[in-house]
Amino acid sequence: MVERRPETGGDYAQIAVLGTGGYNVFTDEDYLLKPGARYFYRMRAYNGSMYSGYSNEYPANIWSHAPSPPTMMTVEYANLFNGIKLRWQAATRQTKYILYRYETGKGKQNIAELPANSTEYIDKMNLKSEVQYIYTLTAYNNDGEASGQCTTVILSPPAAPSNFHATGPMTTSSTTLSLSWVDNANNEDGFWISRRPSYQGNYPTTPTIKLGPNVTKYNDTGLEPETTYYHIIAAVRAEYSSTPPVETSATTNPYPPENLQAISLSSSQVKLTWTNRSKTADLIMIERKTGSGNFEKIFQKQPVDLNTYRDKGLKPGTSYSYRLVVMKLPFNASDYTAAVSIGTPTGQ
Repeated sequence: MVERRPETGGDYAQIAVLGTGGYNVFTDEDYLLKPGARYFYRMRAYNGSMYSGYSNEYPANIWSHAPSPPTMMTVEYANLFNGIKLRWQAATRQTKYILYRYETGKGKQNIAELPANSTEYIDKMNLKSEVQYIYTLTAYNNDGEASGQCTTVILSPPAAPSNFHATGPMTTSSTTLSLSWVDNANNEDGFWISRRPSYQGNYPTTPTIKLGPNVTKYNDTGLEPETTYYHIIAAVRAEYSSTPPVETSATTNPYPPENLQAISLSSSQVKLTWTNRSKTADLIMIERKTGSGNFEKIFQKQPVDLNTYRDKGLKPGTSYSYRLVVMKLPFNASDYTAAVSIGTPTGQ
């Protein structure tokens, strides 16, 4: 009497009774045997109502020529514009794949038959936002099949921002542009901004700036003075579900003067000299402070066409500090120059 049990557990069950005498050969061809599975066998002899003890257990592995399952099945991206891109590591011994999709209310759909050794597929068939899709990829050959699975949801894209614009900041800065926009979304994970100067034809492939949700302002710093920059902004959800970008452009504020120097001409007069670099400024302004006091405007001129100034009527034996700023009217001011300090002599 021959008995069998699966390795996964359960009791032994009798599967055959063999005749007596000599060696017996028995082939277990039960259709329930599973490729790749492991079984245990044992035997005992009987005579009428009398039974021997059981033999030793003997294991047997059922060899499988069926394909292995596709592994590392992942979703590379999922959005309504580009579809859902699936990737996987190829199964062994496969001759073809069939891709099935499960969707609530529609059940199982056969959406594609793919050739052997395929490793990716883009599904664009009747996709909807906020619907869970379950994909089963089944590898086939003449001996069997094996499947892998993954799940994804296409998230609703957030509404695009509006009124996106850039300006030179209200504060003095030659290297900053102030960006602002209206947030029209209530489901964004954040905003992506990319920047390019006018002399560069294309935007970078990755966002220049990544911001969190509900942000409506940003100061883009570290730019070149007197340079036009283009910016695009998109509201983003789950990093791959974003709105079409909105574009704006603006020019940074003027270059500040350079090489400001001060020379004492007498106990009541100081001469300032500098180098003008800006090609866009309309107005130059000189500020002065006495000792540790506050800077105050003492002179301004329009247009910017001088590089020297004499400050008269000063007090002998007094420390003065000077700085310059230029502006493109009405309010786009450069950085201030570094302040220079000088003391007037005490004599005549």
